[in-house]
Amino acid sequence: MAHGDLDDVVTREDSEEVLFLMDELLREVWQAPKRSERLANRRKAQTAAKNPA
Repeated sequence: MAHGDLDDVVTREDSEEVLFLMDELLREVWQAPKRSERLANRRKAQTAAKNPA
């Protein structure tokens, strides 16, 4: 179906696989960077608490 294969039948399995892949992609693009930022900030805060200036 990528390039106008409109005669091809899309199965339930095909649909589920596409949804799974899109979920993975969207997590990687949108959620992973923010999660990494939160973890880095937490580590910085822990380090600052152990070594006050």
